[in-house]
Amino acid sequence: MTEQAPARWVIGVDIGGTNVRVGVVPFGGGRPLALLSRPTRGERGGDATVADIGEMADEVVTEALARHGGRERVVGVGIGCPGPLDLTTGCIVETPNLAWAGYPIRERVAARVGLPATLDNDANCATYGEWWQGAARGTRHAVGVTIGTGVGGGLIVDGRLLRGASGVAGELGHTSSTSPAAVVRAAIADAWKRMLRALASRRAPVKASKPARTRPSPSSWAATSPASARSRFTRLFCSATGMRRPS
Repeated sequence: MTEQAPARWVIGVDIGGTNVRVGVVPFGGGRPLALLSRPTRGERGGDATVADIGEMADEVVTEALARHGGRERVVGVGIGCPGPLDLTTGCIVETPNLAWAGYPIRERVAARVGLPATLDNDANCATYGEWWQGAARGTRHAVGVTIGTGVGGGLIVDGRLLRGASGVAGELGHTSSTSPAAVVRAAIADAWKRMLRALASRRAPVKASKPARTRPSPSSWAATSPASARSRFTRLFCSATGMRRPS
């Protein structure tokens, strides 16, 4: 007896600087029916990664079909990819962690898998997913920060994904100063690195000989007021970077 399956499925593709993940998920949201992960090895070029994505898509669809049947249920592909991206043409403008530029990722994946594809920034996808189905569900506004091979971010404002004029509104990792002085840009980069190291150290395991201390998880901040969340972030940033907290 097979498990009850959702009416429609989509193939989700997450292209990262370190790993590529491909899964089959319900069209209306929910847990993956099948999921695979492989090293990206982006230095091989975009075509090699697309070939991997095609093989992984075949595998996860076959796994889902073995339990549920009905290949016609798979209706499309969603791609999350580091950028900046040109969402009109479906191309990667440039992605430092993969060293790809001007690559038509949406077209190539759609052709390999044989299904219509849509493309967005990976951090936007992660932020929207948390707002739609996860930690920020039920809120009007949300800020997402992704920490992986690179640093990314996404913004939800009044229930809508905010991309900005050039599609990088939430991209913390691509923040630059209007000043041409290299020392200013270096200071900003160093501040982010120190803050992220502080975040990582606060998540380190506590020795068994000491009682565990409870800290509010970042996901719990979604339920707090914007002013409270902003105050917490400012306090953490200043503590990690040594900057003076504004009065």
